[in-house]
Amino acid sequence: MGLCLRSNNFNGHIAHNICDLQSLQNLDLAHNKISGVIPPCFRNLTAMATKTKINSELISWPILGHSLILEHYW
Repeated sequence: MGLCLRSNNFNGHIAHNICDLQSLQNLDLAHNKISGVIPPCFRNLTAMATKTKINSELISWPILGHSLILEHYW
């Protein structure tokens, strides 16, 4: 399951209840004004992939322990 929230003018932090989406494989938050930290509960989203794209550079998140795809520009 993928969730595309690209270009919605969201601002603030990523809500922790997004972690209730246990089947989430792809989360696209590009072109928003997201701030703060990635919620620790993302470690439990085992279906996600292990890359993050920030400003067109791929960055891995080994500290999460599981995979994660977040496209966001802070």
